[in-house]
Amino acid sequence: MMNPNVVKYSIVIVISMFFGAFFTYINVMPQNVATNIDPKNNSNTAISANLIANKENSVNISFNELDVPPSKFDNFKQIVQIGTGFEQGLAAYHLASDMQFAELSVNLTALFKLEKQDPAVKLSYIVRQRMLLLDPLATAQLYYSHFKLYQENLDKRTISAFRGILHDWALLDIKNALSFVKDNFPIKQQEYYFDYLLKDNHFKQSGYLFAQANQFSPAIQQKALRAKLDSMKPELAFEKLLALTLPPRERYYMFRSVIKKWQSASLDNYLSLQNKLITSNLANREKEKLINEVFIQWADSDPESALSAISQIKYGKQSTYITSIMSELAKKDGEHAVLVAKTFSKQLGNEIIDTAISEWATYDPQAATQYIEKNGLTKNQSLLYKVAQTYGRKSPKEALQWAENLNAPEAVFRNISRSLINSSPEAAQNYLDSVTNQKVKNAMLSAMVNEKSRYNSEEAHIWLNQYSAEPGFKEAQQTVFYSWIRQNPQQAVHALSEVTDNKQLHNLIPTMAYQWYKKDPTATENWLRQLNNTAIKDLAILRIVMYALSNDIGHAKTLISEINDEKIAEKAKKRLNHYEETHGN
Repeated sequence: MMNPNVVKYSIVIVISMFFGAFFTYINVMPQNVATNIDPKNNSNTAISANLIANKENSVNISFNELDVPPSKFDNFKQIVQIGTGFEQGLAAYHLASDMQFAELSVNLTALFKLEKQDPAVKLSYIVRQRMLLLDPLATAQLYYSHFKLYQENLDKRTISAFRGILHDWALLDIKNALSFVKDNFPIKQQEYYFDYLLKDNHFKQSGYLFAQANQFSPAIQQKALRAKLDSMKPELAFEKLLALTLPPRERYYMFRSVIKKWQSASLDNYLSLQNKLITSNLANREKEKLINEVFIQWADSDPESALSAISQIKYGKQSTYITSIMSELAKKDGEHAVLVAKTFSKQLGNEIIDTAISEWATYDPQAATQYIEKNGLTKNQSLLYKVAQTYGRKSPKEALQWAENLNAPEAVFRNISRSLINSSPEAAQNYLDSVTNQKVKNAMLSAMVNEKSRYNSEEAHIWLNQYSAEPGFKEAQQTVFYSWIRQNPQQAVHALSEVTDNKQLHNLIPTMAYQWYKKDPTATENWLRQLNNTAIKDLAILRIVMYALSNDIGHAKTLISEINDEKIAEKAKKRLNHYEETHGN
């Protein structure tokens, strides 16, 4: 009489061919669940059994014991000599069915050796499945001993050898399966196996599995929470997330994952979702980002409805939401996105058309730029600037050539130049040195010096001097000094001695004085009093007076008294009078 603890099973074989080789997959499917496990002690027993029983939904070919007459073999060595993988799997199934655990153990070890000699042999897990049904603990112990899983610093392949055992045992009895892992593996490997189960859809409803997450690292706990939310209906998961206290970044990605599950929802449902976000206790920036995610999901199923609803959302930037929706549309059909934008231009403004075309350029820049030329939009500087951003990110060199062919404004070239610098500084340097179009050269020089001066203005200053003969040199020089005065004021004002152009000094010194004064008023004033050029000094004092007024009106009056030029002094006094009228003495 069959032991009631043993689950009757049928055989499932999936045949796949790759370079003439057959891979056989044997899947154990219980027809009756073991009855000796107390549901109170393991709440997942019924769930796991149902999951195993339902696995037939994903099977190609299913046999039970009476479908095909069994062939008689004495051992597995005989089986590996016969025909196809299909026939081998079927024969192995019948042979394993007639064996007891001890005999199966001996044969499993023998199959391990056979499979090591010939990777085409894949029968050990048929035996393993049968053994798991008879005695899962002993089966796990055999694998643990055979693959020496007790050793430290195991390679990934060896660690993964236990995953199949864990998975199938957990389907039958997750409590004892996880208990074995906890008792026999270090914490790092425990987390590896726990994470492995989390990713399997069979365990997405496993309350016991999720309850074990607290013993692991915060990263694993977050993964468990994501898996649990993923198993819920989106409405319930959304409400749960709103009630949880989580780091903003982690919560944002969880919200985004939940929002993506809202497929083909109605207009009212999407609006309700957004209103819940608006009235929540989330930070403002987080709300806006998530509302935008809702619009992205909405646009995937009904972009026109999403655009119609933008005017009803009185939170965040409409331009952000419009860009996201047009991006989803342009991803599928750029020209259609433009047509849709035109129908909404009266409601949302003509800028939506420019947004549609620029987003089109993200996915198909050639088609988008051809549309611009074909429809006479080359004089639309705002549009060209937007397209330069998207085209430049995708293919900066091609975008520069396009802008050059159009004789686009210099601002457009600067925009594209930044993209080339970000993608390849070396390519940008080569382009700067080889390009002959002066407008393009000026734009590239400006963009490169701006990027270099962000990190080290002194180095940017030295690098820029090699281009002193270029028409764009003086503008680029101002960029360097304006960054330099913020990074190292003393060093910057010392380097001003290299600037001999009086007009350039008229531009540089007042602005630099203002920037430095906000950090160190005393040092700035001492520097200005040492300047020989009184005209420049007067302009610089005029710039800092307004800042001085808000801190010390008496001192501001003293500064005004030091101005030599009467016209400049009069301007400063007017500022003083206006300040006193609006703020009082």
